[in-house]
Amino acid sequence: RKGDAINTLFDQMPEDTTMCLTMVATPQDILESHLNHLAKKAVGETLASEQTLKDVQEARSLIGSAHKLYRGTLA
Repeated sequence: RKGDAINTLFDQMPEDTTMCLTMVATPQDILESHLNHLAKKAVGETLASEQTLKDVQEARSLIGSAHKLYRGTLA
């Protein structure tokens, strides 16, 4: 944070830095089956499994509201 402005990590990089964003479009039914698989595997009372279930529920809610979800990588 410099002054009143909030800087992102990319703002802190050297001037000629290149950012690469990769988006992979997959059918939503494949994504839903992956979410179902994650939900089945997230068992127990650990923080990781509870957070996974919460994230799966949020993703299902977004898909149910006619939003499209895509996998992405930022490098």
